[in-house]
Amino acid sequence: WTHQACLELFAEEELVALERETLFEALRAGTIERACVPVTTSVVGATPYLDDVLALDAIAGVQVVAEYPKVLGYSLLAKPGTRREDIRTIVAHPVALEEVKPWLDREMPHVERR
Repeated sequence: WTHQACLELFAEEELVALERETLFEALRAGTIERACVPVTTSVVGATPYLDDVLALDAIAGVQVVAEYPKVLGYSLLAKPGTRREDIRTIVAHPVALEEVKPWLDREMPHVERR
């Protein structure tokens, strides 16, 4: 979702994907001007990036300038013709599973979640 937010905020040709450690090292070194990172989700809360973002206050010239709320959407994908009642296992990223937990609890309470 962060990649999509970046595409909406900045021109695609300006984007360079960096691993978390490399990103914050570049900010500290002043070799990049800006970064877009996930800080929280509405259901799960703080992401692993939050501490790094809060520590930016200690770096001269680095300032948090905006929050960009992003509405997330999820899809349940299965082979064509699959009926919901035939689904036994849902496989997803752990954060996605937490985000959709209320729906799964209500609509598919007996499926295995991995």
